[in-house]
Amino acid sequence: MAWVIDIHTHMWDYGWLPEPHKMNMAIRAAKRRRPPVDPMTIRPRVGNGFMDPSGNLNVKILDRLGMDMGVIQVVDWAIGYGVEADNTIDEINAGTAQAVRNHPDRLMWFCGIDPRRPGAAEKFERWVKEDGAKGFKLYPPMGYYPWDDCVKPIIEKAIELDVPILSHTQAGVSWCEPIHWGQVCRQYPDLKVILGHAGVESPFFSTYGWEQAVIVAARHENVYLDPTEWHLWGALKDVPELIRRIHVMKTNVGAEKVVNGTDNPLGRDGADNGDGEWMFIWRNLPTIGRWFGYTFTQEDVDLMLGENAARLLKLPPKEQARQAAAGA
Repeated sequence: MAWVIDIHTHMWDYGWLPEPHKMNMAIRAAKRRRPPVDPMTIRPRVGNGFMDPSGNLNVKILDRLGMDMGVIQVVDWAIGYGVEADNTIDEINAGTAQAVRNHPDRLMWFCGIDPRRPGAAEKFERWVKEDGAKGFKLYPPMGYYPWDDCVKPIIEKAIELDVPILSHTQAGVSWCEPIHWGQVCRQYPDLKVILGHAGVESPFFSTYGWEQAVIVAARHENVYLDPTEWHLWGALKDVPELIRRIHVMKTNVGAEKVVNGTDNPLGRDGADNGDGEWMFIWRNLPTIGRWFGYTFTQEDVDLMLGENAARLLKLPPKEQARQAAAGA
């Protein structure tokens, strides 16, 4: 019996997002309407249906998708936007830790803080040691490179604590292109890094960001690929190409270095935004792969859907965890 783990989820409350981020969400939603509408008509409703400070919505989505565990990633937006959220980053991390305590058998978390904030590494250590954070979420799109001096204390603390960093990577945004992690991992070979979104790019037929991620992961032992959110960037419209890319990851990086996630919650009240189809494809890779001439084993699927994440999170075998929970 294998773990099924969403390595890349989020949790939001209204006071956790700076106003410019809420406005950007309204603008994107307005552009998706046909015909487009004035973003100001949408702004008052931004977030309705997926704000979830308790963690209950995350668990509801895990149940819908048949997943055992979700790992909440905390993002610090404020310095990049130049505007603080209503809640401090300390309050946001504390709220996330509380949600995990509400659902200890279903949720885990990676703390997050902009490394340019004073005392960031010390807070990282406290959140791991006192509040049970299992790793660190780095978000370079807010204006820094992974190799910048401000990030080094976070990297060194992650190595000391023996926990991974999950970093947002994205083609076309200079700070977070995956290739930067090659330089970092040459300097810090013991650092465990998860390349969040595996160099996600839009449109999906663009390849250079994803190819960068594969190159870095293939060259460095402790680099993992996380293709979370590809289903929102067009992967479900080109399933043959998606299967080819997963096979390239498996062949060149190894099935033991691929993890998976959804980026949920993404829709009102946890509604399916393609994540059901996304998980169906991953669960059925041995069959779907054969349709397009690629071979996947059940062991490959088990590793990528949860066993690799369980190893990074230092979870016991699933059956052992269930027995321990039943005896508690």
